[in-house]
Amino acid sequence: MSPKLYYFQAPNFDINPASDTAPKLGSILPSLDRLTGSLNQANLIEIPANLQNKSTSTDFEDTVYTNYGGSTGLSVNVLQGILGSASVAYGLSQKTSHVYRCERLDTIEFEPSTEYISQAIRDSKRTRDFLEKASLDEGESI
Repeated sequence: MSPKLYYFQAPNFDINPASDTAPKLGSILPSLDRLTGSLNQANLIEIPANLQNKSTSTDFEDTVYTNYGGSTGLSVNVLQGILGSASVAYGLSQKTSHVYRCERLDTIEFEPSTEYISQAIRDSKRTRDFLEKASLDEGESI
């Protein structure tokens, strides 16, 4: 039996799910630009079963297409003294696909309650400090 892998949102193979800094269910992230280093990684609280939604897909398969492309061009028209025109263009395009397959995909998601969010904030000093700084930046108080 292969090890059980965990992923945040959709599978993202740029983040090692076994890493201590990888996001877990219930992580509070300061930004969605970078999905590592959650504010509450040292203070994750257990998610009550009544807030969890679990589902299973068998014979899961997904294809991800990636398009890379670029182009550049140069166009010159000379109007003073010499009439003429020049044009240079270059283009590049590449399309790749990756197919992800697994026999079974278990998904666990949850909708945090107000009480869960309050406890998660209370239990994490880093989260409280981040929110306090954000509110000061906006001229508000928590």
